[in-house]
This record gives sequence, C-alpha cells and structure tokens, in this order.
Amino acid sequence: MAELPIIYTVRLDMSQDVEEESNRWNNTNHISDLLGSGFLSAVRFRSIKGEPKYLHLYELPGLELLSTEAYANVRKNDTWGPKLSHGFSNHSASLYEQVLAVNATKSSDNDKTAASMHELQSTSGAPASKDTRLIAQQR
Repeated sequence: MAELPIIYTVRLDMSQDVEEESNRWNNTNHISDLLGSGFLSAVRFRSIKGEPKYLHLYELPGLELLSTEAYANVRKNDTWGPKLSHGFSNHSASLYEQVLAVNATKSSDNDKTAASMHELQSTSGAPASKDTRLIAQQR
C-alpha cells in the first residue's frame, strides 16, 4: 500500500498593505514553486468567521520532502515573498498524518447526502475495526 500523504497547514493574517500583493504571490509564484519542488497539492482558504484570516493546506508525499534541496531552493530563490513577510502575523505551521478518510457523495436516486465509505485504514495500514466504521444517516 502506498504511503498516505502528509498534510502541511499554514495559518496567518496579512496586513492591508501587503494583502493584495501577497495573494498574487501565493496564488502564482509560491504555489507553483512548491508544486515544482514535489508538493502534491495546494489549497488556500479565506476565513468567513474566526482567525487567522488565511489557511493554506498542502499535501506532501512524505516528511522527507521538507529536507530536499528542491524544497530548500523554493525559499532560497524566492525574491518576492521576503518583501511581503513583514506584513504577516499570527503565523503558524503544522504537519499532520491522516488517520481517517470519509467521502460524502450525493445519492443518485435522490438529493440527500449519504456517506460513502472507502476502506478505512489506521495509521498502521490495517483496516479499521467494525466499531470505527461510520453509519450514514439519510436526511
């Protein structure tokens, strides 16, 4: 079985004087550079309630990516981001391993949502026990 991806989160606020330019940098150069270094995906969110205002979610193939020359070069070769970082605050970054995956899908014969369970795996790779399987309730 392939190793599950690592989730890397970055949360932060941006001052008004850098927010517009920082969003351009994040949405173009920075995400492109991270994907080029081996990141599997990148998603950005803006808070509708709560703080910090921005949440970035990245999928990594494994922790070892963060020790590669390609990843180090993202920061080393970035001339745009460092000019904006003075406007970043409430910054935090975390790494997570997956412990459960559940997909919600629309039922084909009605518009009610039902949980569609894929084979659940514990972090050891063993199938989840019957007690940990979720039962979908139709609304």
